[in-house]
Amino acid sequence: ERKGGLDVFHANSIIILPRDIEGLGKRGDLLLSFRHMSMVATVSRETKEVLWSWGNEDLIRQHDASLTADGQVVLFDNRVRRENSRVVVVDPKTNAITRTIGGEGASGPTRFFSMGRGLAQSLPNDNIMVVVSNEGRTFEITPSGDIVWEFWSPWVRPGARIPFRASRLE
Repeated sequence: ERKGGLDVFHANSIIILPRDIEGLGKRGDLLLSFRHMSMVATVSRETKEVLWSWGNEDLIRQHDASLTADGQVVLFDNRVRRENSRVVVVDPKTNAITRTIGGEGASGPTRFFSMGRGLAQSLPNDNIMVVVSNEGRTFEITPSGDIVWEFWSPWVRPGARIPFRASRLE
């Protein structure tokens, strides 16, 4: 239900855990991203209880929580009020950020901003593909910070470029 014209929770991604993941939950539990609460959480499908949550003090209007191969959570943190988006990888066992791309202090090709939308996809080679939706930019970056490739979309719609989403294919 909307309150004052705002979607209170704005759940922008739901992932069904593919296996038991220490710190997150069991196979079949749900990993959810609540943009307007600036929080990600896992919820038990059996008991409906919140098993893990993170981000309320560390995120600003994030998108697209997903998993790395080793069970960490990766997401696109829009950081709306700061105008310097970032991608973060969080270890759910410790709640520590283990990797950051962009954000405060970033410059050159690792500085980006998307007021809305955005995506971060963990790849099998430990690289991350980042979609900066409002810039119309997609790039793949290595753990050491090297950009492997990037694409700038020539397609524009009023107020935003396209793509909103992308998936890296092998």
